[in-house]
Amino acid sequence: MWLALLLTLPLADGKIDFDFLSPSTFKFVRTWGASPGPAMDQELKSEHLIVRISHTGQLTVLAVSTGKPLLTEAAPARRVNGEIILSRTSPATEEFFGLGPRTDARLGTRGREVATQSPFLLSTAGYALDHKNYGRYRFDLAATNKALARIYIAGADRLEYLFHYGPSPKEIYDERFKIGGSIDYAASDVELMPSRNVPRYARKMDKQADPCALIHSLVHASLSGTTVPAVNLDHYPNSEAFAAGIPLVYRDQPMANPAWRERLRIFLVTYLQEARDRGYPMIHPLPFQYPTEAEARERADEYLLGDELLVAPLCGATKRTVYLPRGNWTDIRSGITHKGRQTIEVTGDETNPIFFLRNGAILPLAEGDTMRLHYTPKLGAEFFLWESDLEDISQVHAGPSADFLRLEIESKVDRTYEWVVFLGDGKTLRRTVPAKAGGNEIVNLPLPW
Repeated sequence: MWLALLLTLPLADGKIDFDFLSPSTFKFVRTWGASPGPAMDQELKSEHLIVRISHTGQLTVLAVSTGKPLLTEAAPARRVNGEIILSRTSPATEEFFGLGPRTDARLGTRGREVATQSPFLLSTAGYALDHKNYGRYRFDLAATNKALARIYIAGADRLEYLFHYGPSPKEIYDERFKIGGSIDYAASDVELMPSRNVPRYARKMDKQADPCALIHSLVHASLSGTTVPAVNLDHYPNSEAFAAGIPLVYRDQPMANPAWRERLRIFLVTYLQEARDRGYPMIHPLPFQYPTEAEARERADEYLLGDELLVAPLCGATKRTVYLPRGNWTDIRSGITHKGRQTIEVTGDETNPIFFLRNGAILPLAEGDTMRLHYTPKLGAEFFLWESDLEDISQVHAGPSADFLRLEIESKVDRTYEWVVFLGDGKTLRRTVPAKAGGNEIVNLPLPW
């Protein structure tokens, strides 16, 4: 069991209250005023972090695993005319994300100044800063000086933030979840609901000028600590396909639950359960899933829903470009498979969403009483369908085994399944499997096809 370390460190003009909340997260509070004692240099350690604080309050954070600095202050935090100023060194390779549901088409914020009321900053150096004190925030992220990242907080009398170490975005969100706790959802939350029923754990997104601006804001919000966004469809007409890839939707004008959301229901509920269990955002921005790909840092107009499904909204147009990350990706509409690490052009309309399924993944889509399991071979894949009524999971697995492609279903409920295996050239192979609760249904398909 981890025991928190709460210390008060005197400074010449105030103090620092420091608390290791976990081996990878600490709380830092800097106040100005009378000193409670003599100032001295300090080094604080956990299993994963080394934190050095000089007698002037200047901070350096290092990763134990590498010994390399994660964050290095160029000068101690200072308070001038009611404004707190932080200045940190920033190598040219460091990129920043977050800072709220902005409408910028580019995800990275390096080289920019951003004013925000959502001061959650995610760095590719392997950490996030979650600022907690009230104030008007302005971030100068290597815009004025290419070697420095500065934060200005106006109207604040103290500096307070949580530092989360990853080193990857998923690990950072894991740490954030350990400190912040889980959500309490109902499976019906994924259905179209009136505004009065939007759950408290969801963040209602502001109305944007157009659907593209909304998509940008959703992706930025998901890199800013928003786990489950909710969108008012009254603001966006003709939103059947558009609404399919948004975690929660609501509307006060009469409308049935969009058909595509009905197909995705168990998929969406499964990822609501992940948000509850791990604190991951339901929308996975490309840098969240592929943090080392430079091109992924540029795209705020596409994202992954969960781990498997790349969503590329048309936003009212009839064609657009889509960046495909590493791996192979199958267009659900056509069954055509494309190699990753390239940008392609796609066309479509607002009746069907543009979804690409990652190679080695299973996508469950409900078609009436049948659950279709779309699988992209030949890598092994699995999906755990959350059966909310039972609070249990049905498991489906697929992958090569000797000279066969093995398709396996361990269902917790009586249900008809249909395997839809993409063969890569627009063709599919289908097998219907009636499954009984508690059974283990296996289909072996000889290789090659």
